[in-house]
Amino acid sequence: LATNKEIIDKYRKKYEFLEYLPDDVNNLEWFLYPDTYVLPTEWDIADRLIYLQLEAFKSKVWDKHKSEFLAFSQKLSDNWYKLKLWVYNIIKLASVIEKEEKKSANKPVIAWIFINRLENNWRLDADISLCYWLKISTSDCAWLISKNVDDKSNPYNTRAVKWLPPTPIWNPSIDSIEWLLNFKKSEYFFYLHGSDGGFYPARTNDEHNYNKQKYLNN
Repeated sequence: LATNKEIIDKYRKKYEFLEYLPDDVNNLEWFLYPDTYVLPTEWDIADRLIYLQLEAFKSKVWDKHKSEFLAFSQKLSDNWYKLKLWVYNIIKLASVIEKEEKKSANKPVIAWIFINRLENNWRLDADISLCYWLKISTSDCAWLISKNVDDKSNPYNTRAVKWLPPTPIWNPSIDSIEWLLNFKKSEYFFYLHGSDGGFYPARTNDEHNYNKQKYLNN
């Protein structure tokens, strides 16, 4: 139902944040805030659930952070970056952060690594993004990533295609959104998750390769 044109048109008129959804994107999926909802059985459940999830996004995300969304590109400019990221692209990037990192403390570091990569016209190299195109769950997709990293026909494969994926790849939580909006500037361009469960950012490819040798079990 979130891809139904009549539903989309109805809610576009109601919610300001949906005005930033490109005209050619016919899906409300990424603005359906992940939470627990209780619905009386006599309601039109699907439509009502979409409404409640959009209301949650409005109250928990948009109403609190609208000014930060709209000022984000200026904030990047104030930090001497030419990169421009508007509302929909912020949601895209937050969704990648959401799927790449579960630990809140690491999210601001990854956010800035991705910003650095985009600013320098690098690929994001976020393995998990290609799974969205394959339409299978992350857990089922994990073993396929290594076999598909060179597939340029997959527009969500940020290992092979530059820039952000065509759409978000997940419903980003407020945690991922806030860490992106309130990024911590750094010089990092690389990161990895070690076999020990640790998180290891790096400034250069040499540092990154050293981390691979030290923290990954081959």
